[in-house]
Amino acid sequence: MHMFQSSLVRVVSTLALLCVATAVVGCSSTPTMHSVDLQENVHNSAEKLEEGAAVLQNTLIPMRQILNGQTTDVAKSYTEFSSAVDSFEDVADDLRELAETRKDQAAEYMAESDEQITGIQDQKLREESRARRRDVAARTAALNADYDQVRDELGTVTTGLNDVRKALSVDMSAAGVDAIRSPAKSITGTIEDLVVKLNKLAAEHRKLASELGSSWHG
Repeated sequence: MHMFQSSLVRVVSTLALLCVATAVVGCSSTPTMHSVDLQENVHNSAEKLEEGAAVLQNTLIPMRQILNGQTTDVAKSYTEFSSAVDSFEDVADDLRELAETRKDQAAEYMAESDEQITGIQDQKLREESRARRRDVAARTAALNADYDQVRDELGTVTTGLNDVRKALSVDMSAAGVDAIRSPAKSITGTIEDLVVKLNKLAAEHRKLASELGSSWHG
């Protein structure tokens, strides 16, 4: 009986040590608080990036209608364009907030992981946990760096769209449309490139979010 109890204690102790690495190497257990926060942020960022790409495309439709004379109601197309610009500004603000929060959440996640890993007695598991932690840290930092680059383009596009909107708001005549043609054409090219980048960055966020989620599902 004493031998059975000793064996049972060893098994329970081993399982407890394995689950210390819940968010780092994977364990069918409850995830740590900071790992959940980080995973949710990355997931939400992916959705917001895709939304930003879609909204940007929505700004192009009415703007092209106006520029190409494809509308009989310029005022209506302008209203649709202005509404799309407002939506894009909201998305850009949300992305900035998510990115700022993610940096803090990533730091908290790494600190929490370091503390957990230190308590793992099994050397192989401890090394695997550290390798996983380094991988998550590197990929999160890479996503943050990629977003920082895109952030500058978000600002450029926002400024360009608002310039076109303001110019149209004071003159929707044929002459007014001609006046915005050159800057509108320039911003259109930038938007098309940015849509591709946003969708690509969204896919990278989704991949990391999925892996972070699977790390505590076994």
